[in-house]
Amino acid sequence: MANRIVDDFVQTPESVKSQANVLALLKKMRTEQPGVQKFAVVHPFINKIMSINDVAQTADIDFYLRINWLCDKYVGMSDDDFCDSKAWEEDDWWEPHVKIVNDISLAEEETSKEDIFWLENSDEGMVAFTQRYKGAVTIDMDLRYFPFDSQELHLHFESFHWKAEDLKLLILPISRDTFGNGVKLLEWKVLHADSQHCETYYSYEDRTYTRVSVSIMMERRFSFYVHKIISVLALCVSMSWSSYVINSSEVAARISNTVTLFLATVAFNFVITSSLPHVSYLNLIDWYLFVSYAFVVSCAAETCFLAISDLTPERAAHLDFIFVALNFCGFFAFNIGWFAIGLRKQYMYRQVLHKATRIRD
Repeated sequence: MANRIVDDFVQTPESVKSQANVLALLKKMRTEQPGVQKFAVVHPFINKIMSINDVAQTADIDFYLRINWLCDKYVGMSDDDFCDSKAWEEDDWWEPHVKIVNDISLAEEETSKEDIFWLENSDEGMVAFTQRYKGAVTIDMDLRYFPFDSQELHLHFESFHWKAEDLKLLILPISRDTFGNGVKLLEWKVLHADSQHCETYYSYEDRTYTRVSVSIMMERRFSFYVHKIISVLALCVSMSWSSYVINSSEVAARISNTVTLFLATVAFNFVITSSLPHVSYLNLIDWYLFVSYAFVVSCAAETCFLAISDLTPERAAHLDFIFVALNFCGFFAFNIGWFAIGLRKQYMYRQVLHKATRIRD
């Protein structure tokens, strides 16, 4: 029979070692925990992450799922005989029925049963299931520090057929062999990946199922938002100070200039809204927008104050100078603080991740 492992499952020394580890783990679990409970090892291969949608909080992903389990019935049988007999159509056929919990629109690649089920190790009767999935999965995102945020992309695997007392899902530690060359995103930097195992209780049916998960920790590359959004807002605020070049007695010209810049800032906000997360709380970019509005409005407020006051031209010019200086220093200090908060958040996340990884190692 032709090798049905897809092209992306490159047979590197690591992948060969991984297959040996799967067999060793299954044999160990069956020996240490004999009984009616069955064991299956879940081994995902992340082929590509196409995109991450902050607005919908989803990720478009392409991955292969391989599941292995032992069946004494097929010990000594060749892979050809296994496929020719169509073992999956027999009355006593058993499979783990693993599904992706956080699936939204994952589509299974159309292929024949002969390509999905195969006998990977005839000496031990190790059966393999291989299926490719493409589509979207949900992500629980905390976007309070957007665009300096760090997120975790999870793939949760669970049997929707067998309870925890009947089937225990297992997963090996994540290695380089778990990822393909397509796991690269322009907006995100992958920091770490990990695997977890737990049991999930569903109260509505009073059942517990085993779940295994793959977690990919990512850090956002914020340069796009700095170049395309923050820099434009900073320029709008800076241009609002041009009103002070106009004589303080020309109130209409000053107000017209400030209002034009304010409306330009508001229009820019509408343009970028589709690219920003739609959440009920404020994130760092929201704060930057509001503070930018406040600085532009303060210029108009100062002009109105001069219009209703009886200050001499000399004192009005002096007040303009003080206000521009305070405005500049305040906006400069705000930018430093804004970047400091965001960069510190990324640094703290890396430190926590580093400590957690070191403890597990």
